[in-house]
Amino acid sequence: PNPSLPFVDTLIVNESGFSPLTATNYFQTSVETKVEMTIRAKTTNDQDFVHHFNDFKTQHSTPILGLYQNHNNVVLLKYINRTGQTVQEQTHLIQIDSLGIDLPEVTISRARIADMSPGWTLVNYFGKAFPNRPFIFDNQGNIRWVLDYATHSELNSLRYDNGVEQLSNGNFIFGDIQSNALYEVNMLGAVVKKYDLGVYAYHHQIIESK
Repeated sequence: PNPSLPFVDTLIVNESGFSPLTATNYFQTSVETKVEMTIRAKTTNDQDFVHHFNDFKTQHSTPILGLYQNHNNVVLLKYINRTGQTVQEQTHLIQIDSLGIDLPEVTISRARIADMSPGWTLVNYFGKAFPNRPFIFDNQGNIRWVLDYATHSELNSLRYDNGVEQLSNGNFIFGDIQSNALYEVNMLGAVVKKYDLGVYAYHHQIIESK
């Protein structure tokens, strides 16, 4: 076991400080397992959010993405061994209060769920003031993920022009006009890489090369 990681059944809400609708669950199992995560729906009109993590390991740092604000979220974690047996289960109640930040109210007047593509909707929101705050909402209009860098030492006045782009590894990348740099961040809000542009100025869009 890695002594630098808190693998004694620890759950941390908003671990980075910049993604308030996320949490990270640290847990260790005696045998290699994979994790099935379920976030119970807020209302009967919505569906549970289920995600399968397919890597088998004993030390798990499971990202919990898609929590509701103003709600006591019910999160179920199943640890499944290589023969398909559930060897451990956890239930977490995660209370998220109102975020109290500049976000719009998303109203869906009519939804044809069967005709929608899978997944939720990413919005590159500019808002009324900096920092820009991208967010994701589900098919009921509930905001389920947001980046808020208001307290970040560099990104507290983030202005990303054409917004964020998702990379093939699942992270996001954006350019900040204010700091004149590119930032790769993960879904938990942590900055993974920073690219200073030097004498060049950032403007418009970033496209990942294949």
